[in-house]
This record gives sequence, structure tokens and C-alpha cells, in this order.
Amino acid sequence: MTDPEPVEPENTVRLITLGSAKLLAAAPGTAPSTILRPGKPLALLIYLAASPAKSASREHLINLLWADVEPERGLRTLRQTIFQLRQLLGESAIQGTGRELCLDLAIHFDRNEFLEAIAAGNHDLAVSLYTGRFLSDFGVPGGAEFEHWGDRERDRLQAAYVRAAESVIRYRLDHAQHDAAIREARRLRDFDRDREASWRILLESLTSSGDHVSALAEAEELENFLAVEDREAESLTRSAIARARRLQAAPKSDDSSSGRFIADLTGRDREFARLTALWAKVKQGSFRHVHITAPPGIGKTRLLRDVFTRLRASGGRAIWISAFAGDRNLAYALASDIVGKAGTLSGASGISTAAASSIIALNPKLSSSFAAPPGRAEGEEAFRRRVHAVTELFEALADETPIAVFIDDMHWSDTTSRQLLKSAFSRIDGCRIFLVTSARTVPDGSLNLPVTESITLNPLDEDQVAQLVSCFGSLPDRDFGSVFIHALHEHSGGSPLLVLENLHLAIERGLLDLNGTQWVMPQPSGLIEAISRGDVMEQRLRKLSDRLFRILLLLAIAEEPVTTSLITAALGTDNIESDLMTLELQALAASEGNSWRCAHDSIADAVLRLAPSHDHTAMHSAIGIALTENESQDLKQMRVAIRHLMAAGRTADVESVFTKSVNISRKSGDTRSNIQLAAGMLGEAQPSDAARKLAATLPLRHRFERWTPWHTAGVVSVVGVTAIIM
Repeated sequence: MTDPEPVEPENTVRLITLGSAKLLAAAPGTAPSTILRPGKPLALLIYLAASPAKSASREHLINLLWADVEPERGLRTLRQTIFQLRQLLGESAIQGTGRELCLDLAIHFDRNEFLEAIAAGNHDLAVSLYTGRFLSDFGVPGGAEFEHWGDRERDRLQAAYVRAAESVIRYRLDHAQHDAAIREARRLRDFDRDREASWRILLESLTSSGDHVSALAEAEELENFLAVEDREAESLTRSAIARARRLQAAPKSDDSSSGRFIADLTGRDREFARLTALWAKVKQGSFRHVHITAPPGIGKTRLLRDVFTRLRASGGRAIWISAFAGDRNLAYALASDIVGKAGTLSGASGISTAAASSIIALNPKLSSSFAAPPGRAEGEEAFRRRVHAVTELFEALADETPIAVFIDDMHWSDTTSRQLLKSAFSRIDGCRIFLVTSARTVPDGSLNLPVTESITLNPLDEDQVAQLVSCFGSLPDRDFGSVFIHALHEHSGGSPLLVLENLHLAIERGLLDLNGTQWVMPQPSGLIEAISRGDVMEQRLRKLSDRLFRILLLLAIAEEPVTTSLITAALGTDNIESDLMTLELQALAASEGNSWRCAHDSIADAVLRLAPSHDHTAMHSAIGIALTENESQDLKQMRVAIRHLMAAGRTADVESVFTKSVNISRKSGDTRSNIQLAAGMLGEAQPSDAARKLAATLPLRHRFERWTPWHTAGVVSVVGVTAIIM
């Protein structure tokens, strides 16, 4: 093996110590080549390059590298090593001044570059420069002091890298850059598998991205690793593993990802970062409310969902509530759902008995969580008490730990709930509560609190549409790709939903396909023509079979998630699961556990436009009858049945369901008047003429203003009663 050629003055010299150890040189315009490999000459060069002023005493260098030999022999070996380096790097590369040796060579040193990036706060650059542990597997026989120095330096650089990497990962997570965060978190974990904090940030990155399958797999791998090492997990590690196990996927987005396409959050990194920054301020002790508005399909639900997932993945406490169109005329419907989620959390039990009674009146299912009777106040007094109760509930929750409350689709919320929430949260000051709401751009969507910060989401621009399409695959032809993206942007209006709908339609028609990570366009002109026609949703819906369209019509008429069993009963059709899965694969329906809904309000609107009015009536009837045939004692389900039966004009069935609901209410100890019960079943905060008429249809035994508990005292005699007060 021949010795390497001496380095010419114009050559670039690079010293590599992070990961592998070697000295590289490259003439201008050529690839670098290795000119010095691990050994004592390289060790001497590394130590001088890393030392202050790039100098060290001869005596110190001998003790560092040749402490195992006699001093005179060590001195001779040092001289030989210096001679070898000067031959390779030039006579002036190492200067000797008395007892001192100094490195005088323009050299690119990865260790120094890394530390300079750390000092400058350029963590991205520092992380990219850290390609491995300092002097990994670098042994120097007889150089115990050098190896001790290397160990200390290795630990110092590793600690600096860990701090920089965690900073980069958290920045990526707080700006919805999930893929980059996961890549860096895996790299950090792989550098030091013994460090549990690196496993934890990987689990956090995976759960923040919504990849709960991978998070669970990594959690199990971590548990196996700790078992093999016979180590007990740290407390924070146990919490991270538990989170990975119990975190369910956040409510499915209905704005920018569904079916076969799962898009990255595109064009919303600024808003995402703003929300995560506000959460950090909430944790420091301040109440914040952010209201997000956008037209349908622009991405408000996706943004909320990703922030919700991020907060929970980082250990934050958060609840998610969606308002549904079917509940918009039911007084206290949204408030009931909110306290139903909040009332089961740790800390809720600290509220007063009076507050608990009002909370149970809002959501009777919480009677098992609070030792209090349901509140019996009515009208304005009931509203006033419920405002105080909701305020007290959230103050109690926030007193224990910060909490984030996400309320999606506020434009569907009932008026009474909006008024209650506005009054309750207006009273909260200095509590660690983060309230995030979203709505279409309509007057009734916002709470308009004094501290509300508003964020308006704009449609994607053309570059962002290209970024969204590129999430799934690259475009094969740059020139046609530009034409394709321009057409997509123009005819979707920058709506992520409509961009994806166009992609689905093109694939269904064979005009577009995804081959691995590249788009394939067999008929470019036909593809542009299809995009230019518009009404993409109606085009897709018209292609459906009657059976699939009827399922979608049911979901659209229902206006809230419905169970598979209810769909089966309403349509009188078996084996409905495969049809629902087909609709989900086509991004037209979405599942939430065992319940289903249209994948987006815009899809429901298109279905309702295409179906004739008599089909609307027939579907209302089918849903209402299916609900009445269910033996459930759930009063909310009965209210839903009454709504559909009234829309279908089935008066007798409405009266029958109402009578059943009164029986259930009386058996549970509800002493409200019949008119109040009727108002409740109709979703009214105050009784109307319709409630009075419905109350008048009750059988004779129920028609007493001051009710007697007939279910325990027997049948009440009505002999001699000359007037029945309703």
C-alpha cells in the first residue's frame, strides 16, 4: 500500500470525528479522499485541532498518547509522528515553539463546526452536522489519557446534540412538520437507546402525527427493551407508554383528508404554531380563547384536530366536542355534550353540590359521577344556575391542571348553549383554560368573548395546492404538472377538500393513478377537461349505485353520527357494513367508532340537493320509526326520533314517543310539568304553543300540573276532577 500524496496548499482538508474518524483532502473540483485513518498521528492532529489556540505542550502530548513508554522513547515517537504529519500536510502545518506545538493549517473540523452552530443557536445546522458520536470506536493503545479525554468530549458533544435535537423536534411538532419530527426523533433514539427521554420524544412525535399504530409498536419495543435490561421504567416513561396505549385517534378530519388520501397539514403551519404557542402561555396561568373561521372545506377541522392531537401527545389534557346540525334546534344540546366530557375528568368532583345538581340537569348521564339530585329550576333561573355551574366546573378542572377545550363546527350549536358558554367563559379570568372554537364564516358561530383572538383560514394558493398533491406523489412532467396544478387550484378555489375530491374523481375515471410515489396521467387532456367541468361532488355522487346513495342520504338526513344497527333498521337492509366501508374508501362517509356520518358537510349538502323532497320525507320517517322500535330508555334518542317523525308528518308516532318519554321521566323522579317535559323533548328552552299542544295529547293519568308518583303509589283516581290543568 503506497503512502498518500502530500496535501497541496490549495487543497481542502477536512477532519472528521463525528461517527467515523478520518482526515480527508480534495483538490479543487474533485471528490475528497481519505489521507489519514485512525491511529496516533490522527489522534495527535485531532487533539491539537480541538485544543484552545490549537496548541499543547510536548510533555502533555507524550502523557496523552505515550504514557506507557519511557519518557525518552515517548519524545522520539512524538518527533516521528510530527515528521509524518508534516510530510503529509506540509512543513508549516505543525509549528514548534520551545516546549509548545501548534497546528497552523486551514482545516475544516466537524467537531468545531458543530460547537459553533450550538453556540450560535443554529440547532438545525448542529443536528445535521452531528453524524455520530465523537471518535466512536476510536482506540489508541497506550493512550489512556487520550481515551479519557475522548470520553469526556464524547459525553459533552452528545449532551449538546440531545439538547439541539429536542429543540428541533419540538419546533417541528409545534409547526405541524410531523414527518421531519419523527425522522429526527428516531435518529435521536437510535443514537442512545439507553436514554429513556429519547424514546419518550419519539412516542410524542408519533402520537402527535396521529400514527397511533406506530406509537403503540414503539411503546411495546421500549417495554421489551427495559425488560431485557432488567430496568424499571422512569415515571415519565410509564406515562408516555400509557398515553400511547390509550390515545385514540382524534376525531377524523372532514376538511382535508379522508379515504385513501391522508394529507399532511398543508399551508397552516403559521396558525398551528400560533395555537401551540398560546397553549404554552395557558400553562403558565392565563385563559385564552381562539376562534377559527373558514368557508366549508378550507381546513378548519383538520387544523383543530392536529393541534388537539399535538397537545394530548405532549401530555396535555384536552377534550374534543363537535356540534352537529341535527342538534342546532335543541336547547342546551352542545352544553350537555361539553359537560358530559368535562364532568368525568379528574378534578370535577371538587364542585359544589348546587353546581353538581345543575350539571346533572344539563346531562343526566352524570348522575353516576356526582352525589347530588338533578336541578329542578326552569326558565331563566335554570339558565342562571347552569352558567354558574359550568364556570365552577371548568375553574375546578383548571385548578388541578391546564385543560384545552376544542369545540368544532360552532355554527351548528344551539342558541341557548352559545349564550351559556359565552356567559360562563366571560367570567373566567386567570385560569389555565385554552378554549378553541371553529365555525364557518357566519354571524352565529363565535362566542365573541372579550379576550377572543380570531384566526381566519384562507384558501390554499397555487404553490400550496402543489404541496398538497405532492404529499402523495411527485408529478412526472414539470410542464404538464404546472398546467395540472393550475387547473386544480382554479376549479377548487384553493379548497383542500375539493382538491382531494378532484383527485378521487380522476382516479375513479381512470384519468389519474398513483404508482408508488409518483402520479401517472394516462390521458392528460381528459384529466384537465374533467377538472374543468366543476361540480365534482355531484359528479361523483351520480356514479353511485342506488343502494350506496340511499345510505348517504340517510347520513345526510340524520345530521349527526348514526350507528350501523340504526342504518340497517332504517333501510331494512342486511350486510350494510361492506357498503359503509366502500363509501369510506371513496371518501364519502366517515366512521367514528360504530357510528357513521357523511365525510363532510359539503358532501351531505350535495346529497340533499340531488335527492327529491319526497325522498327526504321518506328517510325522516324511516329514521324516526327505527328509533321508536329501539327499546332504549335514552331520552336524547327519543328527542331525535321526535324531530324526524315531525319532519315526516307522523303526528301519532310523535305523541306515542312523547308519552313513553314522560313515563321514563316520571319513573326517574322528574317532577317538571308536562308542558316543561314537552318543551324539553322539542328542544325548547322555554315552552311554546307546540309544547302545550304536545302535552295535551298525553293520556288522562298524566294530566296533572302537580304530579303524583303513580308508579309507587298505584293508579291515581281521577273521580270528581272537574278541571284538568295543563
